[in-house]
Amino acid sequence: MDAGLVAPDEAERMVRYVEDHMPHIPVRGPGVPTDLNYYVMPATNWIPYTWSTNNVVMGENIHTALGMWQAGRPDQAFQLTKSALLASMFMGICQGNVGLMNYLDVYRRESQRDFADGGGVTARAIVEGLFGLRPDALGGELLIVPGLLAAWDHASLRHPDAGIEYRREGDTETYTIEQRLRSC
Repeated sequence: MDAGLVAPDEAERMVRYVEDHMPHIPVRGPGVPTDLNYYVMPATNWIPYTWSTNNVVMGENIHTALGMWQAGRPDQAFQLTKSALLASMFMGICQGNVGLMNYLDVYRRESQRDFADGGGVTARAIVEGLFGLRPDALGGELLIVPGLLAAWDHASLRHPDAGIEYRREGDTETYTIEQRLRSC
């Protein structure tokens, strides 16, 4: 999906496969919200457990969420993103960290919390997936396809190069887009 090589019906089938066939590991504990069933997934459902095959990896979960946004499934994408952030940044032993694996990995736990593999894709998921700002530097365009939740009545993102603000009042939705051009 990330390469834009699948049709919408193929993207939907891919998301459904992940939802139906990948194990969902619950994210629960003190301070974890109970408004949704938060979960993360291993990188595969391969049995038996093998290192580097089915770890519970922050970046894999967030990249899956980005694919869900790209497939037009914002609610599922947000749920998985928030789950991964809770498991890695809130519940882990190195709170605030966006490391490689989280504490729910059955054998490795947070053994490689100093690897920043999840950082880049987390930023992409929030900027490109949730807020829908998809820059094309080579083409000189900024495509805007927000993946905001239907229940939200406002949201905003500010970046040195672009910003988006969303408001809904009744049946009226308003988007304010700011694009700042910087000289190099």
